[in-house]
Amino acid sequence: MEFKKIFDSTEPQNEPLPGEWDTKLNTFQKLIVIKSIRSDKITLAVQNFVVEHLGQPFVEPPVFNLQKSYKDSSITTPLIFVLSKGSDPVASFERFPEESNMAKKCEKISLGRGQGPKAETMINENLNRGGWVLLMNCHLSVSWMPKLEAIVE
Repeated sequence: MEFKKIFDSTEPQNEPLPGEWDTKLNTFQKLIVIKSIRSDKITLAVQNFVVEHLGQPFVEPPVFNLQKSYKDSSITTPLIFVLSKGSDPVASFERFPEESNMAKKCEKISLGRGQGPKAETMINENLNRGGWVLLMNCHLSVSWMPKLEAIVE
């Protein structure tokens, strides 16, 4: 019954463990307890663990810098953005071709049902003319991702 408070809590990762368990277990062992009681909160508990052992900067995403990312890319190293909830680099991306005199060589496509072949054509055409292609909503075209991987390879 002592662990019910953790189970019922909206922030179980911040609750002290009952009795001697809070002092007896190290922070990693406490993660295991949270995982077994409230597996839905393990991500937040791991973030707390990282902050405690490495520091706050290791859980804060860096400010997105498209110019710097572009400098790290090449014809054989494309830019791939894996987005998290609440982030959307499309506005930054749309400004970047204008600033780089590439607006006429930039296309975008939202993937989904039947868009894979169109995207492949766009990629091939832009590969030959030195253009850019922004593929959006890739999660809607999971079955086409192996084809994209082969194109990138």
